[in-house]
Amino acid sequence: MARHPDGTENRNYPRVLITPIDSKKAFIKLAPPWHPEEWKSDSNTHFLDLRTLGLALFNKSFSLKRAFNELNTEHKKLEEHEPTGKVTYAQIALKRPWLAA
Repeated sequence: MARHPDGTENRNYPRVLITPIDSKKAFIKLAPPWHPEEWKSDSNTHFLDLRTLGLALFNKSFSLKRAFNELNTEHKKLEEHEPTGKVTYAQIALKRPWLAA
């Protein structure tokens, strides 16, 4: 969930664990932190799986692209995208300038 500026993992933050149940459902939780005594655990962490939410609200299974189109959202999924495996501020600013501010 967090990295230092040099790219190394920040072990002060726990990792997100995703355990698939089937093709439409998964359990999502935080792994135990490396230093539990330093991690604030005052509140529970909750994750919302948007695919499951779409299924619950509309009784349809949506892809991200189809959900944007059917719900007529202002922002759409990018059509042409060559994944690099890394997310950089430059990529964010190029594709979504309002998010990079």
